[in-house]
Amino acid sequence: EHSSWPEQRPPELSTRSSAKEMQLEKPLRTRIVAVSALQLEHVQAFKDMALEYYNWLDIDLTFQGIEQELAGLGCYAPPNGFMLLASTAPEGLKEDDEPVWTHVGIVGIRPVPNYEPLPGADKIGQHEQKRTCEMKRLYVQPRAQGLGLGRALVQASLQEAAKIGYRRMVLDTLERLTACQTLYAKMGFEQIEPYYHNPYPSVIYLAKDLELQPGQPIEAAESA
Repeated sequence: EHSSWPEQRPPELSTRSSAKEMQLEKPLRTRIVAVSALQLEHVQAFKDMALEYYNWLDIDLTFQGIEQELAGLGCYAPPNGFMLLASTAPEGLKEDDEPVWTHVGIVGIRPVPNYEPLPGADKIGQHEQKRTCEMKRLYVQPRAQGLGLGRALVQASLQEAAKIGYRRMVLDTLERLTACQTLYAKMGFEQIEPYYHNPYPSVIYLAKDLELQPGQPIEAAESA
């Protein structure tokens, strides 16, 4: 049973919300941080951006339990899951100025649910399931694309997942998201058979074995 994260305002899945159009001030510094239950603003930012991602995809994800997922975020709760938040801040601040971070991207890692696989699917055995995690909701706002944040989120996810004991990561993506497929291929993901039932025909399933050695801590994954 997953623990629940603090619930702020409930998600409004029926409300269309487009990616924010406000332009980012450049040049920029970027960072990736772990979302803590103690940082309510970060928890709410993850929920808001996950809803933005859902609307950007423009497909019905109710079969995945998206409403319940966003209501509590329990599937991403430690110690077996985590959420990452990508942010940007303007460069050139004075030494004593505190940077104002703008949240522009997210990703969540969770244990693989007890999916009912398709006949002949890439079924994840009980022992392997405990060592396998699933990447969900990788999203970078259009205004922040081109800064390397998608790659940074994936890299931080791989490192942190290995550090907490996972040895394999799986995910699914849509055929039309060609930029995502290119990124995943560059990061070492390989296509596999479906590991759960998805009603959409144009879905690609990917997996990657994780490195055994720990990676750079999330807190240090900041670039100036």
